[in-house]
Amino acid sequence: QQNGAVSLAVDLEPVFRRCSHLLPESVLAYRAAATADKWAAPGGTERRRCPGAPEGLYELSGLNPRLRVYRYRADSGDVFRPHRDDCWPGSTLAGNILSEDGWAYAADRRGRWAFRPGLDRVSHLSMLLYLTDDCEGGATTFFDDDGGPPVPVAPAKGAALCFWQSFKLGRDGVRDAALAPVHEGSPVTGGGSKIAVRSDVLYAFPADGEAPAPASSSR
Repeated sequence: QQNGAVSLAVDLEPVFRRCSHLLPESVLAYRAAATADKWAAPGGTERRRCPGAPEGLYELSGLNPRLRVYRYRADSGDVFRPHRDDCWPGSTLAGNILSEDGWAYAADRRGRWAFRPGLDRVSHLSMLLYLTDDCEGGATTFFDDDGGPPVPVAPAKGAALCFWQSFKLGRDGVRDAALAPVHEGSPVTGGGSKIAVRSDVLYAFPADGEAPAPASSSR
């Protein structure tokens, strides 16, 4: 990563109210094809293979108030190299105090996470909010794992772009979650700066899914 970046805490409830009807209401996560049908889910539920995540039905719960603001200046070399986004803990902003949900992930792909079912939250989607569009270049560019052509998405002021996250969390032996794309913040080649805000779409951990582990057995 090479760009101007700052972190902020902002109440995004007005943004969530505006866009919540466009977001998946629930996500069914499963680790392997053999367990894909183990958990009950309403029709139309998004289903994705997440080898590194607890199995079960996650329910939409809001946007993360923990923000990252990125600035890409023209012809400066600012870029965010190809990568996959990983999940983030849910956060709560009360006054000027930001607190994170206290879950802990398992150290390996077979371990159980420590979390409070139906209460703690984790993200499944990244949300980019574009604040400017008077630049040349500066696309969010997606890459095909199978070698297809890159897909650039040009910044549009006021627009939001959502895409799936992984649950790898740097763990050896854990595969990336299905549908989580490799992408980059491509360089701005002219005009003004590109400014974008990243938040996360939060989902409550399954209330009736895979049982959690004691915190002491997780990382």
